[in-house]
Amino acid sequence: MTWSENNLWFSTTLTEQDSSNLIRKSGEASGGSFQIFLKEAFIQFAWEIVEQSVLEKFDSKAARIFRLVKLKKYIDSDLIQQQAMIPAKMAKKLTFQLLEENFLQIQEIKKASTGTGPHKSFMLFHINLENVVRMLLELCYKTLYNIMSRRDHERTVNKRIIDKKQRVDTISISMRSQGATEEQLADIEDMITPPEREILENIDRMMKRLNMAELEIDDTIFLLEMYLVYQ
Repeated sequence: MTWSENNLWFSTTLTEQDSSNLIRKSGEASGGSFQIFLKEAFIQFAWEIVEQSVLEKFDSKAARIFRLVKLKKYIDSDLIQQQAMIPAKMAKKLTFQLLEENFLQIQEIKKASTGTGPHKSFMLFHINLENVVRMLLELCYKTLYNIMSRRDHERTVNKRIIDKKQRVDTISISMRSQGATEEQLADIEDMITPPEREILENIDRMMKRLNMAELEIDDTIFLLEMYLVYQ
């Protein structure tokens, strides 16, 4: 098998195994090209984010119930308790927790009445992905605001020691450029006391965690917003 034949075989196999339909083949059966459908991609990203949010906010059992509702599209509480492989009481509790947190929605279906009696109805659980995405986006915006507020607070509270560190660093750089000895540079560094250095290290670790969290939230916001763009 030549390289081009092997590459074609790999591409064809990849598209055949791609159940999400993110990559689709177009053109001739034996050749042609492949297309990536961004709408499908962002739908899959949105589902992954939502499922991960359920797992982190609740637990693996709640995530199992959520995936079951996703798979069935519409399902009543009795079937959830039967098919989720979770004790019925716990399954019911988790299902209604997901409902209260707006990860699941309920649709009322009325049964046809055969007589003059009252119409009976039953409730089906389902997932409105767009609604869940908008809810998560709102949470992301609030979290991002809290991260930025916390960072500003830490800078304000520790302004004196942060400014001192910046002045010491400026002096050290200036002295180094003028050919200062290592002993002179060490004396300058000693202007920061050990307790102050410990505080600065704690601030630095906290700032790194906040910055990392902000980047992760930004990525999540981008993917969720792109999902809404393609709706």
